Amino acid sequence: MGDIALGLGKAKSSLYYYYAGKDEIFEAVVNEEMAELLIQIHESVGNAPTAKEKLVAYCRCKSNKLTQLYNLSDVLKSEIAELHCMLSSIKSKFDTTQVELVRQILEEGIANSGK
Repeated sequence: MGDIALGLGKAKSSLYYYYAGKDEIFEAVVNEEMAELLIQIHESVGNAPTAKEKLVAYCRCKSNKLTQLYNLSDVLKSEIAELHCMLSSIKSKFDTTQVELVRQILEEGIANSGK
């Protein structure tokens, strides 16, 4: 918490006003990253005219985000390993949303394949 407060130029007590601890901050950051990725995916998919191009846009967005996340520092990677249980829950919600989006893209492709 001290490092985070220092990085923000705030007092450590300020952080505790909003978050109980680093786990809550980490969860908030992960949720924000996931929400941002979903927005990017929906924009990319929405701009693609065909189901095939939508699927490619989806894969590119996800791949780009994974590349960004892969480039995290080793310190943050060890923190992520510690918080695996929390990430599991967040990942489950995110996976459900992604599966639904891909299902819709595939259904569109099937519906338009006979045209």
